Amino acid sequence: MSFEYLREPDVLIAHHTAITLFGGSSGVRDRKALDSCLKQPEQQFSGQDLYPDLWAKAAAYAYFICQNHPFVDGNKRTAAIAANTFLALNGYRLSPPAGEIERMFLKIATGKVKIEEIAVWMKESATPYSV
Repeated sequence: MSFEYLREPDVLIAHHTAITLFGGSSGVRDRKALDSCLKQPEQQFSGQDLYPDLWAKAAAYAYFICQNHPFVDGNKRTAAIAANTFLALNGYRLSPPAGEIERMFLKIATGKVKIEEIAVWMKESATPYSV
């Protein structure tokens, strides 16, 4: 299966949206960290995807943006918007009950969940999406 991946402009728009909607300081803090975040979902080892399905790839975007802190501010919010954008590009959107996104992304940022757990949560919290 092929996927539509996020590129730097997509994540910069997600960051701008997060800062515009929720406040904070805008800007990239670490360009190399941002580049790393963007490459993680596509990583392979011995020809096999490290993140083999849509949910693991979305979880990788969420995890690495939260953990690598590529932005001056708004990393958790940017991660949530970016992961949801990736899902939307591939036919889904997150639609969990109110407050669950915030709780999950706080857990991600504090290292309390693994990528595999995030992927399961995303799969259970997503609904098909069409433009």
